[in-house]
Amino acid sequence: MRTPRRPAGPSGLGLIPAGVSAARYLPGLFQQVARRYGDVACISIGPSRIYLLSSPELAQDVLVRHDRRFEKGRGERRLTQRLLGRGVLGSEGAFHRRQHKLLWPHLRGTALERHARIAVEHAIRMQEGWTDGRGFDAYELLNATNRAIMIESMFGAGVDTPSGRDLETLLTEAIDALERLPLPVLPGTDKLPLPANRRFERALALLDERLLSMVAERRTGDLGGDLLADLAHAGLPDGERMDDRLVRDEALSIFRGNKTTGTTLAWTWYLLARHPQVEARVFEEVDSVLGDALPTASDLERLPVCRMVVNECLRLFPPAWMLARRAVAEHEAGDHVVPPGATVITSPYVVHRDERVHREPRRFDPERFEPARQAAWHPFAFFPFGGGPKMCLGDEFAPAEAVLLLATIARRWRLRPAPGHLVEPEPKATLKLRHGLQVVLERRT
Repeated sequence: MRTPRRPAGPSGLGLIPAGVSAARYLPGLFQQVARRYGDVACISIGPSRIYLLSSPELAQDVLVRHDRRFEKGRGERRLTQRLLGRGVLGSEGAFHRRQHKLLWPHLRGTALERHARIAVEHAIRMQEGWTDGRGFDAYELLNATNRAIMIESMFGAGVDTPSGRDLETLLTEAIDALERLPLPVLPGTDKLPLPANRRFERALALLDERLLSMVAERRTGDLGGDLLADLAHAGLPDGERMDDRLVRDEALSIFRGNKTTGTTLAWTWYLLARHPQVEARVFEEVDSVLGDALPTASDLERLPVCRMVVNECLRLFPPAWMLARRAVAEHEAGDHVVPPGATVITSPYVVHRDERVHREPRRFDPERFEPARQAAWHPFAFFPFGGGPKMCLGDEFAPAEAVLLLATIARRWRLRPAPGHLVEPEPKATLKLRHGLQVVLERRT
């Protein structure tokens, strides 16, 4: 029977050690809170209440069964909407559900095959000039490659052309300016004459001019073969099409939402280097399945070891390590009640590393993703892309791209972390590598 009492959790003087832990590593703090206080805990900071829900069942309740009781935080949404407008990453309610349903099929099927081809082409291009013993920051390079793949897949522009380089600059400057903005806790702060606001507005105006021009070109039917053209001609349920501005918003939402593949691959190569037996299985599979050929989308099902390795990296280091929502209605969580207005957090990082959910959860064990074993899991034992109506649209694009890049690189190379290089996670909006990943190339013989 539910009770109105607040769940246990750190508050008052108890926040002092919690604050120290948060400063060191926030995902670790959430793990500590879940272990000490249970699956439903409440972190009290002054008048604010943060409810941490730490089981697959509770995550499924928030993200799927009772999604309409929650929305993204208003400050986060206001910041997101400054760049993405009405795009799916910042919208809510019936409009969000309509747009999510509209976009979903455009990131599968033919679009996935096209994306796979572009990804492999860029993976080959990335390896030009690689030599045995060369050192570089794999985290930086893999993220740059992922950005180039998304620009070509989304906008049909190769970053090795003047037009593509110009578009990459416009996108990078607008996104960098957005990330320097303070979180707009109060409405209207985006109108203040602050240097950061002016910098962002200038970058946004230049980007909008370019993107809206590209949308208009796709409308003519003279240009196509990219996701932007797919969106420009996508039909709504009533037969109408999105207006130019909404096409621009959704294109940027997809681009912004598929930025984590480089980070996932960096963690993948780091973990493979620490587990040579698993790495050997990857090489064996790539050699036997591909030989001298390059992978295609049709090879994805023939590379199960590569897919299991990528999934295990997503389990240990989920890019979206924390999913935050604001309750808009009363919600039962176990034996407790979450009141309207409260912040609710469910963390894939915490659930994925729970020993009740996964045996030896800290161990790198791709075999746990064998279909027979995975079939016994709770649906939210593994949810690196969230779930429900707000599930990341790149849930197929991102892992497919990661598998193809892993296989393409593994045909010829090992990536060894440079001696003495410190590798540690940095929990920002995604789970980044704080110091990058300095590696040394080793040619496979």
